[in-house]
Amino acid sequence: MRSYETALIFVPQLSENELDSELANLEKTILSNEGTLKSTRKWGKRQLAYPIRKLNEGIYVFLRWDGAEAVSTAIDKHL
Repeated sequence: MRSYETALIFVPQLSENELDSELANLEKTILSNEGTLKSTRKWGKRQLAYPIRKLNEGIYVFLRWDGAEAVSTAIDKHL
């Protein structure tokens, strides 16, 4: 198994419950593909370096996890 860190930027309009739901779905995706979630760090709303889809800020979340390449592919499909 390899160690990975995935940085995610969510739209700033998400409520805390919606964000938690998205993160729970990601955790389920990692675990169902025989990966292990090591940590989840929520950095909260931050200013983006440049606009993305006409948004100037986003909610930053960093996931650290272990798993095979299949887990990374499953995460890409989920997002």
